Amino acid sequence: MGRRPARVQVDPESIDSDERPPQTGNIFNIWYSKWSGGDSSDRNTQTHSKTRCNIERDSGYTKADKEQSPFFCLYFSRGACCLGKKCEYLHRLPKETDSWIPHTLDCFGREKFAEYRDDMGGVGNFNKINRTLFVGRINEIDDSIELKISKNFAEWGDIDRIRVIPNKNIAFVTYKNELNAQFAKEAMAHQSLDPDNENEILSVKWANEDPNPEAKAKIEHEHNQQKLKIAKQLVEKLERLKQYESEKRASVTVEEPEETDDLPPKRQKMIQPSPLTPTFFNGSLSVLSELKHKKAHPQKNQALVDYSSDDSD
Repeated sequence: MGRRPARVQVDPESIDSDERPPQTGNIFNIWYSKWSGGDSSDRNTQTHSKTRCNIERDSGYTKADKEQSPFFCLYFSRGACCLGKKCEYLHRLPKETDSWIPHTLDCFGREKFAEYRDDMGGVGNFNKINRTLFVGRINEIDDSIELKISKNFAEWGDIDRIRVIPNKNIAFVTYKNELNAQFAKEAMAHQSLDPDNENEILSVKWANEDPNPEAKAKIEHEHNQQKLKIAKQLVEKLERLKQYESEKRASVTVEEPEETDDLPPKRQKMIQPSPLTPTFFNGSLSVLSELKHKKAHPQKNQALVDYSSDDSD
């Protein structure tokens, strides 16, 4: 059974182009849906998201599936894409095989930076592989909190580990794949662990590096393993390409000219000698006979008349 087309998540008629957060800066960035050039803290400007992506229901094919190196739809991750199958970006979760995305870009095609933002928000850092998200502003921490976090964040990819710090109402979620962490960061921003709890507005950012030496060594080992895995995938891809080119060259056949003397009728007529006609043949024999006869019986020379200058009779 083939994949179904991507669902339209939001009715285009319901989108209000003037709906934007209160101004706290000088420039409004439509890509990040926030103001810049003013207060760096958005604690008092966050509102609960009106939309949320449902991977099982919303995923499907789009125009991007026909492209060679497509990126993922940012609005799809937020549950707010109004294009559906007409969208030029992917409407699905990232996979480990999506190796065409360079480390300088995130899965949505946005450029990373050399350093993280001061508040650890934004696109991220291209100098480090970060698979861990910081989850803050959790309203209640109880015995079921880890299960709630796992249920909400596992929708966006395979989770490696979850760490909860109860006395600070924060948690750390580490994914197995960095691309899934990038997707989850956008999907869970301004959401809540309980869908109906609009009083809880999660703050999802990039986690700082763990200062624990053992944790650092483990992360470095994981990064090296991931680099080796990526290098192996590239080598396999190159080998497949070489094999394809070799098979393509082998399948090309060169037509040899036929070794027959079949020539066009006109050409044959020009090359072949004309047959000897009876008239020509008999005439030639008579000439030869006459020449032989003359050679065998030469004629006597005619008498020459001598003229003399003598006047005598």
